Amino acid sequence: MQRRCEASMTRSQNSTLFAGQRFARLIAIERVDRDSRGNARWCFKCDCGNEKVIRVSVVKNGSTQSCGCLHREISRELGRTLTSRSPDAKRGNQKGEGNAAYKHGESLPRSPEYTCWLGMIGRCTRPSDSSWKKYGARGIKVCDRWRISFANFLADMGRKPSPQHSIDRINQQGDYERWNCRWATRKRATAKSAPILER
Repeated sequence: MQRRCEASMTRSQNSTLFAGQRFARLIAIERVDRDSRGNARWCFKCDCGNEKVIRVSVVKNGSTQSCGCLHREISRELGRTLTSRSPDAKRGNQKGEGNAAYKHGESLPRSPEYTCWLGMIGRCTRPSDSSWKKYGARGIKVCDRWRISFANFLADMGRKPSPQHSIDRINQQGDYERWNCRWATRKRATAKSAPILER
């Protein structure tokens, strides 16, 4: 049974996390315990309404952004992408192609838009990303609407017009958000005197 937690607006001792602090779709409620390795675990409330006890480190580094609902949304979207694009996916097979619930990002091929979305978030949020210094380290961010939902990103940007198109920020000092992004070819991006570095 899922553990129910009551909200608390006080700071837990010996913690840099505050109750009420938001991380993607998750809002911290209260500290619960530590796991067998001594890692702090908190109860978080997801935007979908679910509450879940999660290790703090995976929430802070961005590897966990929801109670699991974000993963399911992406899996469904990827399933629709595969069904619409791949003859094999339409038929389905034992490896799971065409199955919308199949785990994304492993044996299934990633859609170009999904790959772009992952790359965009990575270079803006993970210091270990090879492009971090050009993006996250400079303060370039991904808007909340896109960061927490691939479905939102796809709804706003649509499909790539061609394989030669990449995501391009109109204002190179601005963030990744609906009003500052477009699909552009390298030639078009170069025409505005800004090299296209995004994927």
